[in-house]
Amino acid sequence: MNTTANVLPEVTRPNVGTVMSSEWTVRTPERQLETVEILVDVWSDTSRWPDGLYTYSFYLGTDGSTVLHYSQWRDDQAYRDFFQAGRKPRVERIDAAVPGIERHDLAFYDLHRSVRAAPAGARPEAIVTEFVPAEGPEHARRLAAELAAARERVQPDGLVSAHFHVASDGSRVLDYSEWADEAGARAYLAAAGGRRVKVFRPYRALAAR
Repeated sequence: MNTTANVLPEVTRPNVGTVMSSEWTVRTPERQLETVEILVDVWSDTSRWPDGLYTYSFYLGTDGSTVLHYSQWRDDQAYRDFFQAGRKPRVERIDAAVPGIERHDLAFYDLHRSVRAAPAGARPEAIVTEFVPAEGPEHARRLAAELAAARERVQPDGLVSAHFHVASDGSRVLDYSEWADEAGARAYLAAAGGRRVKVFRPYRALAAR
């Protein structure tokens, strides 16, 4: 297992069958850092690295309150096996170190469409997430395709790539987009109106060797 700073996952990695993503509210910038440091410490035990987990990335919300999780798994079953056998001790250590974490929006996702706006190799410095509600799996897949087509037609300044994930229960689409810098991401956020849009900074990433 490797630990890296400020490195983003390869979202289009071909052997990924399932993406898990969630947000935690921890309320202060200091607790953001404390949370990610204990997460890295807990997950860095190579003897307990889950079978079927490829990467686990952590991001700090620019709101000073949230932490985004994004992990890539072989398939749903690999995560379910880990959930049954190895999740509880990790949660207990994290909650003991940083009490009062509020966990939101945990879901299984499939990557459905991707759009690249910048040349391969461009290094993003910010991530924007947006949740778009859907009414079942078929509607979610259609919505992801429509959103990707719209992003192909109109690409905001600073966009590097956009990746549209469909929740396995069909409840929503996760638009996970990479931006060249935080200024472009914040400009997109300012234009989003009342939509569920947040900006994050890459902070730590773990990967299977």
